[in-house]
Amino acid sequence: MEDPVLNRSLEETRELHTRWGQFRDFVLMAIKSRKVSAQAEMKFLELKSRIAMLHDGFMQRLQHEQKTGQNIMAIVGDCILLKRCAAYNDAEKQKFEFDWNECYLLLTEQMGALEEEQRRLAAINERAYNLARRREAMTAQVHNFLRSTGFKFVMGVLALIFVGWGVPALDIYQYTELGKMSWSQPFYRPFVNFFWRPVINSELPYMTFEEIRRNDNVNLPGSISVESNRDVTPEYFRETELAGRAGFRLRGPALERARQALPPDARFETERFTAQNEDSRFYYIYFDSVDQAIAFTDSLREAVQEMSTEDKSAVRGQVFLQRRANFVVIGVSKHVHRAFPRQRYYFPDEMPNLLDT
Repeated sequence: MEDPVLNRSLEETRELHTRWGQFRDFVLMAIKSRKVSAQAEMKFLELKSRIAMLHDGFMQRLQHEQKTGQNIMAIVGDCILLKRCAAYNDAEKQKFEFDWNECYLLLTEQMGALEEEQRRLAAINERAYNLARRREAMTAQVHNFLRSTGFKFVMGVLALIFVGWGVPALDIYQYTELGKMSWSQPFYRPFVNFFWRPVINSELPYMTFEEIRRNDNVNLPGSISVESNRDVTPEYFRETELAGRAGFRLRGPALERARQALPPDARFETERFTAQNEDSRFYYIYFDSVDQAIAFTDSLREAVQEMSTEDKSAVRGQVFLQRRANFVVIGVSKHVHRAFPRQRYYFPDEMPNLLDT
């Protein structure tokens, strides 16, 4: 096969090689005769102009001895006129011969290298060569892509996705275990409470009751006073709150389903207030799993949905129910203070009472 660029470069190098020999002949003739005609000067200027034109292409192809290659134009520049060369003394003549010969050897070497490359290409099948070039180009593109900022960014995002979702999804490791260990809790709890649950997954289970964010600095109006919660116990909730007319008003199978959905070992925290002479009781229940919490709230919602219109309205007017993951809050009061758990445990104001849905 043939490479047009290589062929043109070889032709120009051959011509430059010839012109360089002519350049020496002009200079040595002037030194020998010590006389230079105007016609010789004109031809010498044309020769230098042609050497300058060929020199640019020569330097583009030259892979080594760049300094010697540039010296060609330095020698041409020193020989401004033949008349000046004619005045060279022996030392200047010797220096010229040495510099010129060094450049001549480089031209000869470069010409031989280009001819060798031309012979090598002539023995190559063009289709195979083009295929190899395309393969090299593809390899270079892949290499550049792998080293690019875009690829690193994509891989970084994929790594974060795998670490965030893939590791627990494949059951390699459950990050929620960090919530149980004392050494990891100081950074695990702020991360999940301030970022993961609000932004990514509100159903991430709480590993301990203490992990739940609690607001102990709620400002209560003067019409609300704190009462003893000694009588507000899990047993009171099971036996009285679920069935009483001041609570959920559950009966029969609906009451049994609700009690069965509430595990006997579920952890309770309670509070009690008086709001404008109305009793306000609050239950904060921690379940071992999200499924348990959903089953319990669903049993209450379904039971209320099945009630008569009168009882349904009464329950909705005195019970507040809300859930986040495996944590359930309940407020019982005829006063609007029954929604106090929103403030206590940072439930958004826009979250509705589950009994209204």
